[in-house]
Amino acid sequence: MPAEIIKSHLNSLPKNSGVYQFFGDGDELLYVGKAKNLKNRVTSYTKEKTLSARIRRMVFLTKKLEITQTNSEVEALLLEHNLIKKFQPKFNIVLRDSKTYAQILISDHKFPQIAKYRGEKNDQGYYFGPFVHANDVNKTIDVLRKVFKLRSCSDSEFASRKKPCLEYQIARCTAPCVGFISEDDYENSVKNAVSFLSGKSNEVHKKLSEKMLQFSKNMEYEKAAEVRNQLNAVDSILVKQNINVNEISDFDAISLVVNNQKICVYVSFFRSGCNFGSKPYFFKNEGEDLGDFFNDFLGQFYFNQNPPRLILTNIEVKEKKLIEEFLGKILGKNVAILTPQKGEKASIMKGLEEIARRNLEQKCSDELTTQNLLLELKEKFNLEKIPQKIEVYDNSHTFNTNAVGALISAGVNGFIKNGYRKFNIGKIDVGGKKDDTAMMIEVLTRRFSKDASEFPDLIIIDGGKPQFGAAKMVFEKLNIRIPFICMAKGENRNAGEERFFYKDKVIYLEKHSALMHYLQRLRDEAHRFAIMTHRKKREKNALNL
Repeated sequence: MPAEIIKSHLNSLPKNSGVYQFFGDGDELLYVGKAKNLKNRVTSYTKEKTLSARIRRMVFLTKKLEITQTNSEVEALLLEHNLIKKFQPKFNIVLRDSKTYAQILISDHKFPQIAKYRGEKNDQGYYFGPFVHANDVNKTIDVLRKVFKLRSCSDSEFASRKKPCLEYQIARCTAPCVGFISEDDYENSVKNAVSFLSGKSNEVHKKLSEKMLQFSKNMEYEKAAEVRNQLNAVDSILVKQNINVNEISDFDAISLVVNNQKICVYVSFFRSGCNFGSKPYFFKNEGEDLGDFFNDFLGQFYFNQNPPRLILTNIEVKEKKLIEEFLGKILGKNVAILTPQKGEKASIMKGLEEIARRNLEQKCSDELTTQNLLLELKEKFNLEKIPQKIEVYDNSHTFNTNAVGALISAGVNGFIKNGYRKFNIGKIDVGGKKDDTAMMIEVLTRRFSKDASEFPDLIIIDGGKPQFGAAKMVFEKLNIRIPFICMAKGENRNAGEERFFYKDKVIYLEKHSALMHYLQRLRDEAHRFAIMTHRKKREKNALNL
């Protein structure tokens, strides 16, 4: 029995703090945990009735146990999350979307650059963020360049410039690279941009308004119109940021809500009184202790990016002092976790908790809808089982050049972004034209010549009878027994007239049926990804000419 494997280690376990690791077959790391007292914590895994269904499965699969002692519980927590991040054990809470959020950096330079930035704050300068959505960063930078005309070029480009670039011609830069603006005037523009991003937007707005009125009084109407456009640009950012916090402070607001199916953790970033965006994270509810779950989430989330000095939560954090000390080690400064009960912060948390609950309800509704569509898909095409993972294929090229193949993945929870792949394709000519069928043969052969454990339950290919024949040939050659469908547009290439080639027959769906719309959405996402990948390849090759 797997519990016996754990019991066999109990007598030798120390009562010190440390990290324990459970391994399965082939030394697969199943789970990493930390403990203040290793002996007591590991012993708890032998008490089956107290374990959640997920942890019982983990114990059942365990073949080996390893421990690492540490000098403190905080050190154990740091090691635990480092191991989780590195190995991503399947029974730990792992944030698949673990990339750091984008920030705005105004660099430390005689004539500072404004740019989007990700990662550790290794460069000197002013940092603003994080922003949940990269598009918000791009838009904010674009507006700030319109208003304050800060350079966006790299330091090497700046140093080698002999004459102003196009950015100067379109009034996005004052060309400090060739001395068209003094250091003092440029520094004043930088100070205004920093003030705006630091929450002093009203002061910046007031200065611009006074400037516009002065130009107007002097009958310099073109300059007044230019400042008016700058004011409109600033207003567009202020509306987007939805400023609603009176006190100027930096904090994250994290709400946890749960139902019988799922857990939602809703994270919002507030910087200098501005809301920089929110994002929900969803997890399957498997009867976990919510206090332990929340601690694991906080550890994984902030292990990828620095926490702010203040974190607001809607529920009390278990082992609060330990988590604060852990986050303080990451930030290098003291971090406080607060669960407000009254006042403005409590009001903010109440509103965000309600939004989190609506997100959770919508997620569960969407998944139920998708489950019903997958069941209908199984019945309509007479599949052996309801597909849990679908792969969709498309390719893109321009007149024999920059050919790429693309695959996207989808399941019950929607699109599986870490399952997307691109395939660079060499030149394949048939009769002087790029042969889409030959391209698909190459893509499918490369994809399905690998380990079958990663294969989907259903394959959808954008194409008609030629692609169906090509796919059939590849799968027979590789001995692949996965059902596949080729989705071809109708004679007039109108949406709703698609034909589906499956097992040497053609299947039609009702034009406005939910299943038709679902399959179109999958096909369109594959097409979007293929086009985007092709454009990036084309642009890269154009720069190398």
